[in-house]
Amino acid sequence: MKKYIILLVAAIIVACIIVYVRFQFKVNKSMVNFDNNPYTSIYNKELSSAELATLINKAMNKNVDNEVTRDENGYFIENDDNSIKIDVHFLIDDTILKAEQIEKSDLNMFITAYASAKFKCTRIEYHNKSKLVKYLYIEELE
Repeated sequence: MKKYIILLVAAIIVACIIVYVRFQFKVNKSMVNFDNNPYTSIYNKELSSAELATLINKAMNKNVDNEVTRDENGYFIENDDNSIKIDVHFLIDDTILKAEQIEKSDLNMFITAYASAKFKCTRIEYHNKSKLVKYLYIEELE
């Protein structure tokens, strides 16, 4: 009789562990989707300069919140977990600027200067470890 009680208790503990692990997996997946949504929702969609400035601001704030370190030039250094980098390709002189460069030059000035421009996110990359967005490539449209 004791043997059956021990087996029953062990089975209940194993079942609880399985339920807990599955629940944690779903919670983690939901959190990743929630964190990625502002970036994945703009993929292949036209953005105004104001929307792009908001996206840049959000990514820069996320890097600060995640304590991503900066190099001597003020650029965030990619890590394996939660850094976000954004490159923006401009048509006027075929240059690619990092989000930090745009942020430094004043986002309000950027919005005004590119008020009639449209942009599109054409590439998204993810961290292997966390599955969070790590890189966005955004192009100015003609």
